Amino acid sequence: MTNTLTSLNIISVGPGNPKWLTVEAVEWIKSCDVLAVPAPRGDEVSTAESIAREYIGEDSKILYMELPMTYDVSLLETSWAEAAKGIYEKIKEGKKVGFLVLGDASLYGSSTYVAAALQKIDSAITLCITPGVISPTACAARLGKPLALGGENVTILPDTELNEDLEKALTLGGTIVMMKISRSLQNLINYFEEKKLLDYATVVVKGGRGDEEEIYENVIELRGKNVPYMSLMILKLPEAVELVEEPLNELPGSFDNLKPAEGKGKVFVVGFGPGHREHLTYRAREAIKSSDCVVGYITYLKLIRELLDGKEIVRGGMTEEVGRAITAVEEARKGKIVSIISSGDAGVYGMAAPVFEVLMEQGWKPGDDPEVEVVPGITSVNACSTLLGAPLSHDFCTISLSDLLTPWQTIEERLEAAAQGDFITGLYNPKSGRRTEQIVKAQEIFLKHRDPDTPVGLIKSGFRKRQKVDVTTLKDFLNYDIGMLTTVIIGNSSTTNYEGLLITPRGYKRKYNLSENTVLEGVDESPIGGSWSMGGKPSSTRD
Repeated sequence: MTNTLTSLNIISVGPGNPKWLTVEAVEWIKSCDVLAVPAPRGDEVSTAESIAREYIGEDSKILYMELPMTYDVSLLETSWAEAAKGIYEKIKEGKKVGFLVLGDASLYGSSTYVAAALQKIDSAITLCITPGVISPTACAARLGKPLALGGENVTILPDTELNEDLEKALTLGGTIVMMKISRSLQNLINYFEEKKLLDYATVVVKGGRGDEEEIYENVIELRGKNVPYMSLMILKLPEAVELVEEPLNELPGSFDNLKPAEGKGKVFVVGFGPGHREHLTYRAREAIKSSDCVVGYITYLKLIRELLDGKEIVRGGMTEEVGRAITAVEEARKGKIVSIISSGDAGVYGMAAPVFEVLMEQGWKPGDDPEVEVVPGITSVNACSTLLGAPLSHDFCTISLSDLLTPWQTIEERLEAAAQGDFITGLYNPKSGRRTEQIVKAQEIFLKHRDPDTPVGLIKSGFRKRQKVDVTTLKDFLNYDIGMLTTVIIGNSSTTNYEGLLITPRGYKRKYNLSENTVLEGVDESPIGGSWSMGGKPSSTRD
């Protein structure tokens, strides 16, 4: 513990419990001649002062500072300057001055602004900062739950609002701590209820403050109620949340054969592509528009909200795929036309399999009621490959690294076979807040069979607002940001990185001289089946 008479001692006092102060913080409190604290508001006692009260001793040590709670920057800057002036006067008197700060001074501490104003008065003044317990870890301890395990993310949001920061945190997964929720609590409750995430949320009011502490694990109890400023919400996500921001535009076209035979219902299992409105097929659009009922994950329903007017909507959350499939079949058996939706293609890690599994359990056969039509969509791996150039121009496979439904041993065997077989490989669900080791193991397996410099493409949120594309190598790709919204494409032994594009040669160079003039001399305008000529020579290839 060192100090000079030209320093300000910033002392972190933790979130509320006097026993959570550090030994060093108590020593500073006892040794300082003056303790600067935010002035009480109304009849309230200064919170920082009340936490440290048993260690302070005489009241004459307290220097109150007017630090208003406002978003008015000019008013705040004035208050910081006035507080700095008062502290500076005490330092010039030869007093040893401490500044009591809630939580930890480095985490949203007002002391930072006051200290900066103080150093504007006298640049020779130094800072001595004592760290403290922060409310996110303190409240997690009060709940008896870890804030994070393994490679899980932790995101802390101050003064939480429904904005892009919160959406980004949801897509990262892991744990989200939302501080100062008094103004936004009701909006947060409605938002998380809509996204089926409310069960993962806990609210802690005045954590560690003895009889004042309140814990709400059933957050819905707080609907319509107010909570004090010193309240936070902890949201522990099972997986990252995929958010879709943009609705689909109207597309022209109409199709026949949308309605089922007389007396039957129909289930359309619709893949709507990677997420951008331009990639919905005409058939998918018309199938949805013709439906009486649309069933889907709530985030995906928002994507197609322009097509949902006047329809029955059945919403489901993550991990509720079977329930959605059963509901779609039951509604169709009532004679309705039902669309159950999937992102990408419904047959690739989508809703087609759950629907048919439900029907099989019920003894359904093709031709029975209800009719079923799977409407194809653009898959994630195909969509993402277009952002990389032409990486899938030869044999390729896709493997999901999620072991929620498939044993990890089986996934490892498939990775081994793909790597050994020189398949271009697309990895779905590569990593989440809880699943961090699978992608590491996948890299180890591929490095046994591939050159470390094999090109790898990483596409995050492809064809969405936060799209990010990185091209790297097999040995280095784990150094990049990878999550649930990332598709990983690993090239084969012939894939090359050409000016930032991944190109897998099809083999034409081995069969033809690509430098020859092979421009089409003319194409017959008769229907398909007429004669074609290339460079004046007939071609025997069928591709």
